[in-house]
Amino acid sequence: MRLSKLAAWFVGAAAAVWVGAGAAWAQERGAEHGRAAPADARGEVELRILDVRSIRPAFQGMDMIQALTNLGAVTELQEVRPVGDGIYAIVGDAKSIASFTDALSKVRQSMEGPPMPSTERVDVEVAVYAVPSDGEVRLGAAFTPAGAPVHRSRQSLAFGGGAEVEAMRTLAYVKGWTPIVGQQAVGYQSDVGVARDGLKARLRLGGDGAARTVMLDAEVSSVTFEQVAGPTVDKTPLLSQLPIEQRRTLRSEVALAPGVLTAAGVAQGFKPGEQLVLAVRVTPTPK
Repeated sequence: MRLSKLAAWFVGAAAAVWVGAGAAWAQERGAEHGRAAPADARGEVELRILDVRSIRPAFQGMDMIQALTNLGAVTELQEVRPVGDGIYAIVGDAKSIASFTDALSKVRQSMEGPPMPSTERVDVEVAVYAVPSDGEVRLGAAFTPAGAPVHRSRQSLAFGGGAEVEAMRTLAYVKGWTPIVGQQAVGYQSDVGVARDGLKARLRLGGDGAARTVMLDAEVSSVTFEQVAGPTVDKTPLLSQLPIEQRRTLRSEVALAPGVLTAAGVAQGFKPGEQLVLAVRVTPTPK
């Protein structure tokens, strides 16, 4: 059976070398819940919180903590640690975390085929909030924002189906200057560029009856601009702008209560002292 082979793969991973033996736990190195840990010799280290309760059946009675620890060793994570019932904190660089979450996605895919969309429709709200990094955010718990979201998308889709959501903004900027030569003077015309940032996410709804789960693969981006001096006119430099883009990736699967805004992902913020919270709300569409 597929699940038996999958479980055997996890068991076989026990022979892997635990690469995090020399790494200190993220909290001991000053990281807070939902924030990135300091960098080490291998590159920037991140802390992610994952809800893996939905894949318990794949282990068929095995020790789930040990199996996930073995998987963490194979994917070169520095640490895999339980922080709640089915909630795990993982520490590693971006490459090892991506490898680990991809492996978890394969576990989910092996457990069941793609869910069939039903005739029931729901309204789905996906939003990103910037909150203080020293605040506690519980993955899978109700989230009460203190302010407006940075990005938000709403749409209706069939329960059991998947969709791509997007909440992007378009930013125009001066990327350079083109000289215009006249009969008695030289001028400059601005060259305008366009950059985009915001939220892109793929999601799928599942569950039975009143229970709802959402699988999310989201990317949040932020563009800022650096001023660059260009040609000079009357001893005054013309300024152009250099776009600088930052990205954060969030992958998770959480249970949802109908109509409740729920924290589905946490990532390091784009500014010092902040973290990003990805929140989801599912509400039955009025008939």
